[in-house]
Amino acid sequence: MAAKSLNKNLRNASKAKKDEFYTQLVDIEKELKHYKEQFRGKVVYCNCDDPYESNFFKYFASNFNALGLKKIITTSYSGSPIVGGQLPLFQVAGSKGKQPFKIEIKEVPDADKDGAINLDDVKYLLKHDKNTATPLKGSGDFRSDECIGLLKQADIVVTNPPFSGKITGKEQLSLFELYELQQSGQLTEDEEDAEDEAEKPKPKQKRKVNSMKRDILFIERCLRFLKPGGRMAIVLPQGNLNNIGTKALREWIMQKARVLAVVGLGVNTFKPFTGTKTSVLFLQKWGGKAGEPIADYPIFMATSERSGKNNSGDYVTLSDKEGHLIDREGNILDPLKEKPVIDHDLNDIAEAFKDFCNQEGIRFN
Repeated sequence: MAAKSLNKNLRNASKAKKDEFYTQLVDIEKELKHYKEQFRGKVVYCNCDDPYESNFFKYFASNFNALGLKKIITTSYSGSPIVGGQLPLFQVAGSKGKQPFKIEIKEVPDADKDGAINLDDVKYLLKHDKNTATPLKGSGDFRSDECIGLLKQADIVVTNPPFSGKITGKEQLSLFELYELQQSGQLTEDEEDAEDEAEKPKPKQKRKVNSMKRDILFIERCLRFLKPGGRMAIVLPQGNLNNIGTKALREWIMQKARVLAVVGLGVNTFKPFTGTKTSVLFLQKWGGKAGEPIADYPIFMATSERSGKNNSGDYVTLSDKEGHLIDREGNILDPLKEKPVIDHDLNDIAEAFKDFCNQEGIRFN
């Protein structure tokens, strides 16, 4: 039954193009907890189908005070098939039925007086503060001038772009510089590894391009709206960083931004939902604090060898030889009072990256 249920959910997610189905809240928490200082005093924009269906919005809203955020901006999209599923729109104060809306949160008070800020407080805020949510003029499409204006207020872009599907239509594709690269034949979808790239012939010229992969176009979209000196972390299929056909993509990225780090993730990271090999690419847009483009500089590179999951996608927790749950220092945990500790090496990678930044004089504040 479990396998059938999972397959049904995946099929439904595919039909609804519900790409955030793959981005679980626990995975977001596991990665972003290392960057609390980087988020302090910043504006975060989550462009969603439905904010309350988005695990990214849930994370930032429930951790608003802990992260010391200046503001969260989030929008809904009228064209989404999942909008209103968890928190119906008529329950959001300030919204008008199914009309797309914008939420701006500048503080999250402890509404239920339980001493902790969590999603219950966020839900109370959305239901009772009509100044928090206001209707959008348009549909909430991320390409609209209205949403682009909101995006320009953001300091940091954190994204796990959809790996499935392609963008079609010359009118849409012509808005991207990378479309011109693919038209010229410099950028292709060749999946051969680039280890012996120098020995391979150049890609053939292409006469016509009818579609492009969404994850590639997401890179350009995010970089375009970053402020000079702004940073982004984006999860990408590993092939974008390895394959021969995407060499022009890598060169284009380095023209637009400084590559701070590349972290290869374990193949089990997003299981059981997908086994796609992925990497996290950390970029800082040239200009501002990043300065003018330079050609030669060190890049932090690491590969996660312990993803915290097994081949089935179940979480692997730390335990001793007797099977007792333990913390990272080897102390036995009380299973009734303390949460199991997931066995992953992202903490070690994050600390190594901090050391690298200190050594290279890279500052983000």
